[in-house]
Amino acid sequence: MNCVKIGHYTYGISMSIGSTALASYTNCDDRSSTCPGTELVSFSNTLRYTVNITWDGMNVSSGSISQSTTGDQMYQCVVQVTDQPTRTRDVIVRVPATAPSSLTEVNKTATTITVSWTALDSSDADGYVVNVTSDTDTVQTVQVEGSSNNTITLNGLNIQTTYSITVRAYQQLLGPASSAISVQTLPVINIMNWTLVSSITQLNNTQYRIDCLTTTDINPSTDVYWLVNGVMKNNSMYTSIDVLTYNNTLLVYPDPLGVSVNVTCIAMIGGINYSQSVILHGMIIL
Repeated sequence: MNCVKIGHYTYGISMSIGSTALASYTNCDDRSSTCPGTELVSFSNTLRYTVNITWDGMNVSSGSISQSTTGDQMYQCVVQVTDQPTRTRDVIVRVPATAPSSLTEVNKTATTITVSWTALDSSDADGYVVNVTSDTDTVQTVQVEGSSNNTITLNGLNIQTTYSITVRAYQQLLGPASSAISVQTLPVINIMNWTLVSSITQLNNTQYRIDCLTTTDINPSTDVYWLVNGVMKNNSMYTSIDVLTYNNTLLVYPDPLGVSVNVTCIAMIGGINYSQSVILHGMIIL
């Protein structure tokens, strides 16, 4: 905060936020430099007084002074000269008084997270800043312009990584932060996209075997299941092929009447279902 005094060489000067004094100097005399102003123009006795102010969205601090404050802030500079009117200059800085609410995960992939929140009124916000951290390190700080825009997709994130996300409204300064939410990106599922159903084998005249490959990131007994003509079947036959892959197996039997069977293998990862279906002609489940 800068206050510039012009004119009289004897005076008093103070700077404050609201009713809290940040700095106050009395009996100043520019001829002997009794106060810590920086001279800008000597012949007109023009000096600048400065205080450094820190604002974190909830607290204003300057030196040893710290106070909690929300909403708009009034900064004031006052110059007093003997036998002269007191000179006062006020500056009001617009700051959102409240944090956006209901920050929620909308969608996620291996490298993106989409979040939304309840927007503030246009009189309370010009836009928002979304902050993304991982292990206390800031990963992204993204600005969303417009008070009514309350959704954003965060791109370029790491695979299967947990992030802490907050949102703050801004006007001339940032307002308080929302409650943080924790979201983990999904694992890579490329292998599942083309090998979810890996093979169909006719074992003999009365039995077929269907194999379905899934990653070891999921539990095959609880996160993998089958649908046979829309009827759910538990996944009870599975083996570990390697450290990355499970092979899940379902046995079905042919139908001499030629009824076709639609078999689907479904794997759940991060709350999302990935599936692949095959149609076996002339078959029926036993």
